[in-house]
Amino acid sequence: MFDDVSATGIARATGNFCYNTNAALGTLGAAGPVTCQGTAANSWRLLGDTTKQY
Repeated sequence: MFDDVSATGIARATGNFCYNTNAALGTLGAAGPVTCQGTAANSWRLLGDTTKQY
């Protein structure tokens, strides 16, 4: 799925995967594949650099 992970309908749940199109979210700093590691804030992590999160 290609989408802005802040969009309504994209759930924060461990194991969710998305290609985020909004580079301005949190500290992501780039569009790209993200994985979700929970339900809390900053649970979306940029694949390849998990210090980048939303």
